Amino acid sequence: MPLGASELAVDDFLIEIENKIKTQPNVVPDLVDRVLESNQALTAEQRARLLLSQSHLKLLSADYGASLILLNQAEEQRPPAHILTKIYHYQSTAYLLLQDYDNALKVIAANLSRIEKIEDLDVKIISYIRLASVFDQLGAYEEAMTYALLARDLTQDTDPHNYCSAAISVAVSHLELGHLSKAKSGFFASKRACIVAKHDIVTAMSIKGLGHVALKMGDYPEAEKRLLEALKAYQPFQYQQEITAIQALLSEVYLALGQVDKAHDYAQRVLAAKTDNSDVLHLEIATRVLSGVMQQQQQYELAYQYLRDSNSYQDQIMNAAKAKANAYQTAKFNSAEKEREIALLNKDRELYLSMQLTKEQEHANMVLLTTLLVGGVFFLGILVVVGYMQKQKFMRLSKIDSLTGIMNRGAGQDMGEDALIKVQAQQGSYSVVLFDMDHFKSINDNFGHATGDWVLKKVADTISGMLKNSDIFARVGGEEFVILLPFADEAHALGVAESCRLAIESIDTKYSGQDFSITASFGIAHLAADDLSLDPILHRADVALYHAKEQGRNLVSKYVAEMEGFGSNAAVQNQLALN
Repeated sequence: MPLGASELAVDDFLIEIENKIKTQPNVVPDLVDRVLESNQALTAEQRARLLLSQSHLKLLSADYGASLILLNQAEEQRPPAHILTKIYHYQSTAYLLLQDYDNALKVIAANLSRIEKIEDLDVKIISYIRLASVFDQLGAYEEAMTYALLARDLTQDTDPHNYCSAAISVAVSHLELGHLSKAKSGFFASKRACIVAKHDIVTAMSIKGLGHVALKMGDYPEAEKRLLEALKAYQPFQYQQEITAIQALLSEVYLALGQVDKAHDYAQRVLAAKTDNSDVLHLEIATRVLSGVMQQQQQYELAYQYLRDSNSYQDQIMNAAKAKANAYQTAKFNSAEKEREIALLNKDRELYLSMQLTKEQEHANMVLLTTLLVGGVFFLGILVVVGYMQKQKFMRLSKIDSLTGIMNRGAGQDMGEDALIKVQAQQGSYSVVLFDMDHFKSINDNFGHATGDWVLKKVADTISGMLKNSDIFARVGGEEFVILLPFADEAHALGVAESCRLAIESIDTKYSGQDFSITASFGIAHLAADDLSLDPILHRADVALYHAKEQGRNLVSKYVAEMEGFGSNAAVQNQLALN
């Protein structure tokens, strides 16, 4: 039935449509038809909102191509900033689900360039929330966390709806980064916030998140309870992709619980619901579960077939992750290049304006000699300043390791010796932590030197963020690093070394494009009463490091005198150390 004079105004009706998408999406098509059948003329903004709602429905039903067409039509209406923000978010989401990462990143870049110019705080908050969601889909979880936290901090205690969306974005980022305890508390927080905001679909997402965390923690009864609750909560929305995701997780839970029939049932539901490539993660879980079910039922031929399917899906997932990572890194590089070009153009413009000003001054004064003198002094001044700046730049560069960006061996030696003098003058403590990457040669041999360089840079970035400003961190050479800890006793040094060891062990290597593990071995030594320089302390740390290698690697070893005769003395002498 078309809209009548006594019914809701068009704007109120559009608000009802937008709310129904979150609670009763099945009734939205009829509501849209009623607006389209009305004789009331729609403004450009109203048409954009109606097209945006239609595209949202298409996204929920996994018709991403149709969603993009509607979104492009909505963008042509030139809507205000808050609507344009939603359009960009849905566009980037659709492109990501179609695995068109280049276009997805172009849309993200366009949205980022807009956000800095937006003064409306509500629009900025919504933009941050949507960017967090897109970066999450792209696999850039640290960036997703950054924008999710920005949105959450800006919206806390002001807007329940936005706080609900920001809270679940933070929880999802923690889950993807493997911070399970933080993810669990985050999903509880988002569930409470979304219930208050009456945001039912995000409440369902929060419940699903709690089930996923329980599954990863091995709490299968809790995972079953939460996932069944989420499945029930999702049913009214007909959000097939999320329903399929929950069914895949349930199949995994039931296999772990030994309920083979239920595991088989839910896995088959996932296979039956297959719609497009975006479900490949769920398909991998389902086929892996079915392979396990068939093995328990001693149907080994079927088990092998499902295992092959699972391996094929795993390859697709890995290839997609590499494609996302490559596209993202390329986009970041291109963005940096554009910024550099703009900076150079600005400098050229400034130089041009300076030259024009000089010419005008010359013409006004008409005194060639004065002009030459002033110009000469100015030019000499520039040469002096430029020379000084270049000298300072080269001095800084001479102290930096070109690969990792931390201090090199010489700079570390100089700073360490200066700090040792201060420590000895105050009769303080001084500790040295020396560590070396385990099996680094095999990483270079198996994955190439580019991957090895990535490991060294990632380790340097990770450890740098853990140290105090007074600590001295340097690359000794190759895969060996040193941490000098002025005024630190052995207990503190042991804590630093163990924290660093765990941090290195936890590095996720998937962003390198390869899948492998990283560990390091640590040696610790402390200032003795008769030490006159760093050399004897470094020697003892080197001996302790060699002991850690001999004891199985990925260990922290504190120097004791008995180690001097341990293992091969020649091997000890071959360890890299600051000289």
